[in-house]
Amino acid sequence: MIDEDPGWGRALRSAIPMYGQIAAKRRSGAPSDGLILMRQLFVSFCSAVVLFGIVLLFVDGTADSGDPAVGRALILVLVGAASMTLGPRFERPLDGTSDAQAVVSYRNRFFVRIATSEVAALLGFVGAFTTRVWWVYPAGAFVTMVGFTRAAPTASNLRRDQEQLFASGSPVNLVRALRGTGAS
Repeated sequence: MIDEDPGWGRALRSAIPMYGQIAAKRRSGAPSDGLILMRQLFVSFCSAVVLFGIVLLFVDGTADSGDPAVGRALILVLVGAASMTLGPRFERPLDGTSDAQAVVSYRNRFFVRIATSEVAALLGFVGAFTTRVWWVYPAGAFVTMVGFTRAAPTASNLRRDQEQLFASGSPVNLVRALRGTGAS
């Protein structure tokens, strides 16, 4: 399974300004690889978290520790962190009845994990912007990035998912299915 994994090279290169667009135009006629596309999407979500932080560099963070805004900001971070505990409640196990079902269930779970993780960064952004407490966004972004590690289509996460599929009796090769090179 791992020998079929294309790695992260194309996904990371696509995030480089201008190079990504030039490389995409060169490959426009080539068939798309679903796993590389998932990784590109994951890189774009991670990039967005970083870019929101850059925007906040231009916000005056002047609230002091005695300001009531600090308490409100802390509550926002805690609510964002708590949202990550809700994610597993909405997740369903991968459906290994066919390659197509495995891909659909993998993508659905990916987006649930991203969405529930991203709440912390979004609340951190709102908190930092409205309360002018500078550390709220980095705290929320950190919680988000921890949650993103569960969603990342890394080799180790894919291996763990593959083991669960095999344990359930499914013959689906997840990497092959995600890449669009599966048999069924």
